[in-house]
Amino acid sequence: NDSSGNNYTASGANGQRTYVTGQLNGHPVVQLRGDGFFNLTGNLLAREQYVVVRLPGGGDWGSYLGSDIRSGYMARQDGRFWNENYPDGVKQNGVNFAGAQNEGITLPNPASYMILKITGSTRNNGATARTGWHIGKQEGWQSLNMDLAEILAFDRPLSLAEEARVSISLGNKYGIALP
Repeated sequence: NDSSGNNYTASGANGQRTYVTGQLNGHPVVQLRGDGFFNLTGNLLAREQYVVVRLPGGGDWGSYLGSDIRSGYMARQDGRFWNENYPDGVKQNGVNFAGAQNEGITLPNPASYMILKITGSTRNNGATARTGWHIGKQEGWQSLNMDLAEILAFDRPLSLAEEARVSISLGNKYGIALP
């Protein structure tokens, strides 16, 4: 459910989408499998994302929150971000992966629940709101099999103080340790 008040409603599209209660520190998750994804309504600018998720394996390329236009969020099941479509920055449970846009990264242990901070590519993501966003899918590719607890999307990169508040809040809520 959208808590922003902006009416970004997720609707079913394809594949298997299962709501499972009590999965992560007593909170529910949505399991996306077999080309499962959601479409979002409305115009959105998602410059920075905070995602509570795990990748159980299987599936194909996709995005946690992706769009029909190349946006720097495309990932695959082993946690690797796609070449030439790297985000500007990624943190996993508070650990920074420097140089993501040049070297690519593969997240360690993506099958465990994690808090990802993904700063989208300005060269691919642009600076204006647009339609065509999806949870689990990117640019017409198949989808990312994942167990998703929460996505927070911001229209700008957060300050270090704001990032700390968001990360600590998500860590406490879902029982995910941060350094």
